[in-house]
Amino acid sequence: FDFKVANNRLIPFGETLQLHFEVYNLMRQADGFTHFEMTYRILPVDEQGNIRRDQSEFVLTLNFTNETTIVRENLQIETANLNPGFYELVVSILDTESNQNKERKIRFEVVE
Repeated sequence: FDFKVANNRLIPFGETLQLHFEVYNLMRQADGFTHFEMTYRILPVDEQGNIRRDQSEFVLTLNFTNETTIVRENLQIETANLNPGFYELVVSILDTESNQNKERKIRFEVVE
C-alpha cells in the first residue's frame, strides 16, 4: 500500500504516520509459530527537546503471530489527533518466547 518516506522527519498535519519495521531471529514456540508484541508510544516534546510529562501520551500494543522467524511489516499510525509540534515515537518489540526486548526511538514534527 501507499506510504510516504519522511526522511526530513516532518509529517503533514492530518496525515497518517507510516512505519516500516523488520523483526529478526524470532524464537518458535511449541505450536510452531513465532509470537511478538509491539508497543508504540507517541510522546509530546517541547522546543528544548524535553518530553512533556504534563501532556498525555498515545500508547498502543499489538500482538503478532507468524509462521516465520523474520517478519517485515508496514503499519499505519493514526496521527489526526496530534497538533502541530514535536513528538517522539518509541517502539518496543518483545519476543514473547525468548523475552528478548528491543526499543527504538525517533523524533518527528507534525507541521501544518
